[in-house]
Amino acid sequence: MYGAGKNSHNQCGVPVHKEKDRPAQVTALQNERIIDITCGFYHSLFLSETGLFACGKSSKGQLGIGRVTDSSPLVPVPQELFNFEKIELIAAGYYTSFVLTDNNTLYAAGENDSHQLGNFDDENLEGRSVTTFTRVKLPTMISEKHLVSVSSGMKHTLLLTSCGNVYGIGVNDYNQLGILDSSAKTFVQVTSGANYVFAGPYYTVVTLKDRECPPVGWGDNSWDNKSGYRSIAKEFVGWPNNIKQFTGILYCAGVTKDNKVYKLFGRGRDDIPELLEYPEEIKNQMIGKNIHLASGKHSLFVYFTSESKTVPSFITKLYACQKGENFIDLIIF
Repeated sequence: MYGAGKNSHNQCGVPVHKEKDRPAQVTALQNERIIDITCGFYHSLFLSETGLFACGKSSKGQLGIGRVTDSSPLVPVPQELFNFEKIELIAAGYYTSFVLTDNNTLYAAGENDSHQLGNFDDENLEGRSVTTFTRVKLPTMISEKHLVSVSSGMKHTLLLTSCGNVYGIGVNDYNQLGILDSSAKTFVQVTSGANYVFAGPYYTVVTLKDRECPPVGWGDNSWDNKSGYRSIAKEFVGWPNNIKQFTGILYCAGVTKDNKVYKLFGRGRDDIPELLEYPEEIKNQMIGKNIHLASGKHSLFVYFTSESKTVPSFITKLYACQKGENFIDLIIF
């Protein structure tokens, strides 16, 4: 495992506080088989075959390890915090982190000033930072359904169930929840019929389950105002209709079901999708693989897992984008 980009808070997983314009090995993970990666503003989570690891800034407790720090090297997150349950997925927002286990239990840590983490049995945690991964108290309308996805923006969080319902919580000042109220202190249903959901900083993008159409989005992409301040729901005409994953903070990128990666919008760019062209040496590595994306404030990770049903989906190849405006210059390592 290698890290590249801005490393002011150890978010690359390497213990040197300087930018990694060339990849540096994350030696603490050299013996781990990595399953998934997710990045917040200045923190990163890595899920391996043996457990969860975290690094970077934890000023709001977003690493979930019980302490607040401006910078943390890569550390294992104690399994007992999740009652030793198997971790199914991980997600990170700006200053938030989420873990979903195989018995449909959601745990959260980090900033909670707008209730973006959800609600808890301990009412003292309402509206304040949660420094240790704690079980989220889900309403019956969600707990009785199987969660398949979690996505968190600046101060709002979205949950997707297997039946396609999307529930949201947090602020709605840019209409990112798509509701009439200015905020939601408990989970409310946002939409239905969704196949995938992504929470950007101040916006939401949803792909629909039962129709071949471009994604639908609402809210505001404040770095270039392409989604429109307080916009109503809009269909992104010209976007691919088979996007399976979005990622991005300063930028938004997406990967399609046929493994094509697009830069979609962000920081002064048009919202007309632009296909990322891979170098030849990368194309050869893509055969028979699934492509996934993860990004922080100044980084984009493109990584491959096996398409085989009989082979576990460990990361087999990882590429990273340099910090800066050249969004599609990939480093091979």
